Amino acid sequence: MAAPYERIASCFEEDLPMHPGGFALTDRAMELCKLPPEALVLDVGCGTGGTVQRLMSRYGFRAFGADPSFLLLQKGCTGSVPRTVVRALGEDLPFYASVWDCVLAECSLSVAKDPAEMLCECRRLLKEGGRLVLSDLYLRNPAGIADRRRLVSGCCLRGALPREDLLDRLETIGFHVLVWEDHSTALKQYAARLLLSCGSVEEFRELFCVGGAEADGKEFRRTMTSAKPGYFLLVAEKRGE
Repeated sequence: MAAPYERIASCFEEDLPMHPGGFALTDRAMELCKLPPEALVLDVGCGTGGTVQRLMSRYGFRAFGADPSFLLLQKGCTGSVPRTVVRALGEDLPFYASVWDCVLAECSLSVAKDPAEMLCECRRLLKEGGRLVLSDLYLRNPAGIADRRRLVSGCCLRGALPREDLLDRLETIGFHVLVWEDHSTALKQYAARLLLSCGSVEEFRELFCVGGAEADGKEFRRTMTSAKPGYFLLVAEKRGE
């Protein structure tokens, strides 16, 4: 059965990013990072590779992408513009260490099987002083962390963390957080677009929950209410050893 993010991809055109805020939020991240010309940039969880193409065409970066989904990579490669993408997990990226200027993970950390390992892998790839860009869901109500575990594996809300938990984790593994911005309005707009695409609340819910008790509508609504999900953009710098 397709993962939730693979099902969500069916709601978007090939080159459009699947995360809240779209290219506008990616552009905001690049504005904050101030990367040099021809910077080496990796998009972890690149989906169909639309962001990779934008980083190349708009900014002139040497951009690459990695995603575990053969389905999404195949969808992106059917387009007219070639993408430099590989199939790989965010926890096991087949690239040299300490050479990348920037690593992006746009709405992919929360669906990783091991988010802590993925963050360590991103740090391994970055140069000292390199930039990590994260945009993802977070829990505005930390007390909702127990309820989110009722959702199926691969659901982005299940993998979301409270702000302080994420910041502490980044500092512990060797990142210095430079910027945190709340973009929860983009999450509302994104949810509205998905709801219109689905045509019903039931179909919308099924994008995130599949099967048995985990798909119960009351449980899903309870999780959404208790967790109060928001959306953030974060830029962090790799500290020296």
